[in-house]
Amino acid sequence: MSNQIPMISLVKKGTKDYPRYVLMRADPYQNPLFWSGSTWLTSEADAILFNDLTEALWVYAAGTHYS
Repeated sequence: MSNQIPMISLVKKGTKDYPRYVLMRADPYQNPLFWSGSTWLTSEADAILFNDLTEALWVYAAGTHYS
């Protein structure tokens, strides 16, 4: 896999009744990074918490998460 295209994970959070999702990837040292809406951050608490799986997938597909 190319280093130019990061592997992104859609991580399920929340509960069965209230599912939530965050976008996550690893930095070059395999430390987790979380998508905040404008940049990747190390704190999961700063991640966008999506309540709609389709919306999370659209953000992923839009490519804005690669910056």
